[in-house]
Amino acid sequence: MKLKLIPFLIGFVVSLLLAYGFYELGHEPNRTIQTIGGGIFVLSTVTFLLGVDFQNARTSTNVRVVSSIFFLVALLSHILFALTSFSLPLYVIAEGIMAMTYLLIVYLISKADA
Repeated sequence: MKLKLIPFLIGFVVSLLLAYGFYELGHEPNRTIQTIGGGIFVLSTVTFLLGVDFQNARTSTNVRVVSSIFFLVALLSHILFALTSFSLPLYVIAEGIMAMTYLLIVYLISKADA
């Protein structure tokens, strides 16, 4: 696994901008947690989408496809959470399960290469 610095920095700035967008769209009681959670989740997907290369091209492609799918799911779910009133436990559980599922899939793909 190799980190590509410039694409990683571009992805980092994109995730910061999206987190700010989640903050502006969100409602006051849960605004901060949604900004932090959305920023971390989007940063993790964008990092593996743009900023990481694996030794095997097939592994890189599979990780990028999974990252793209989870990026879109994260984007849609955070927009949905921002536009509706939601309970904090619902948000934490839903986003936590999605994030852990994403990280598990990426881990399993990267270990299948070894």
